[in-house]
Amino acid sequence: MTSALISYCLGKGHTCVELKDFEKKEFDFSEGGELNSSEELYHYKYPPLDEWIEILKKSNVLGMSEDNKLLIADNNGRLYFQKFYKYEKELGEKLLAKADGVNSVNDKTIEAMNLLFADNSRIIDYQKIAAMVALLKNLCIISGGAGTGKTYTAAMILSLLLVENPSCKIALAAPTGKAANRLLESVNEHCQIFKGKLQDLPERSMPDKGYTIHRLLGASGSRLGFYYNDDRPLPYDVLIVDEVSMADLVLVVHLFRAMKKDAKIILIGDKNQLTSVEAGTVLGEICAMGKMNNFTPTMIDALKRFNQADPSALTNKSAYKLQDCMVELIENRRQEKGSKVGELAQLVNTGKSSEVLELMESRKDIDFLPSNKGKFPEKIKGLIDKYYIPLLNNKISVNEAFDYLKKFRILTPYKTGDFSVEFMNMYVENYLRDKGLIKPQEIWYSGRPILIHKNDYNVNLFNGDVGIFLKDQDKSLVYFEGKDGDYKALVPTLLPIHETAYSMTVHKSQGSEFDEVLLVFGNRSSHQLVSRQLIYTAITRAKKELYIFGDESILHYAIENPLKRYSALGDYLKVK
Repeated sequence: MTSALISYCLGKGHTCVELKDFEKKEFDFSEGGELNSSEELYHYKYPPLDEWIEILKKSNVLGMSEDNKLLIADNNGRLYFQKFYKYEKELGEKLLAKADGVNSVNDKTIEAMNLLFADNSRIIDYQKIAAMVALLKNLCIISGGAGTGKTYTAAMILSLLLVENPSCKIALAAPTGKAANRLLESVNEHCQIFKGKLQDLPERSMPDKGYTIHRLLGASGSRLGFYYNDDRPLPYDVLIVDEVSMADLVLVVHLFRAMKKDAKIILIGDKNQLTSVEAGTVLGEICAMGKMNNFTPTMIDALKRFNQADPSALTNKSAYKLQDCMVELIENRRQEKGSKVGELAQLVNTGKSSEVLELMESRKDIDFLPSNKGKFPEKIKGLIDKYYIPLLNNKISVNEAFDYLKKFRILTPYKTGDFSVEFMNMYVENYLRDKGLIKPQEIWYSGRPILIHKNDYNVNLFNGDVGIFLKDQDKSLVYFEGKDGDYKALVPTLLPIHETAYSMTVHKSQGSEFDEVLLVFGNRSSHQLVSRQLIYTAITRAKKELYIFGDESILHYAIENPLKRYSALGDYLKVK
């Protein structure tokens, strides 16, 4: 039953189990630990910790550290399957190895940096600090919320690295195809602006592709493992990876295995967002191991060479080695004027649920809609009228259709069941049918939004891509945004796995932003899904207005109880 417990926890995203949390407790494997069944198959009461360890030792399945046993126990009461123990230890070692040393930076690159950044000699600019760290170190971790300029900073870093070394080979990657393409487009857009300031920026060296991490590593369904690995490293000098919070432990280990020893890796994401679907919380563990924007005296001395406000205030004599590689972007540079969405997100992050409700009750642009009245409020119907009904206008252009679709989205924690993606898509379509805007039983109606669920390199569509089906007199096609404001169009029969996209899960929305967001969880409680991280991620998808439809007690619980994944990665990184 111990192996069953570890397997269960792996399925919930943990890499290990802290035995003290389960000793003397009855655990239910059927419903996430909430007892609701009398079936003995699902229930098991675990013994006291010392007795439990003795039982495991006698069974000959438990080992310590380097023992070749099915289960490995560490010195802090954590229990692993052996391979996950090795994965965490290996990643910790590889991160620390990348964190070693300080690179030299030539005067030409420093001059270029001062051209890109405005004169801020009196104010610390964390975007500039991030660029400095990326130049000085072979490992750079950049975390920041929505609108803090993460991809803008990535573009600056890329430009400066090419000034430093014009022959530098750089790759851009992300966990999903959608995120990879968005990173490529954003970086190239910013770099085109920088070219006016940097005469020495070699355009021919700019990345022209964005890769999923799997594709970058050479994943193939016809073979086990990846083409690029310890023995055959990636042919890049620099790797920039966005949306790292979505990357699981095993994938990140394989990524580091495939890096050349002297290659530079820059990891970008939001440490407060939802973690990966699979086991591990890599970005969160890295960023939690020590306070960000705190550097050792040695690193502070290196930073002083740049024309920057005196960074001495960021000195921490007891900082860990990895903290020299970590920068948090703080200033929101994109939040709409007058919007309180950013303030709301900060309150959620600090667990202040009562203040969250007070703020929402005092505003109309961030409104809480209680679900205890038994039906959807008129506000939700008004949002459908405002943003989704115009999509069904037969005269709407492709540009106009995408403009509407980018302005609003319904988000939910759930894929199926009450208040799920399936449920909300059906609710919207039934509402539109009741208004006579969709014919009964009609599936492919003009204006239907589509969300792709599987990468298909043959048609260049990726998991998370959004399209719109439009009809006219000559053709009926699903349109997707392409490069440089262009569109690509396909007949529906060529689409990979997809679904209607009036609603999407909060997980799928990561990396996207909308003017207005409606988060729906109703009175359906699941502590595994409705968490502080999920609420924060949903809130930060909204640029102007946010509405939450749900039970107040569920919202309180979620904000006050962040989802914690068992992991020891942070402990491995606490090295000075």
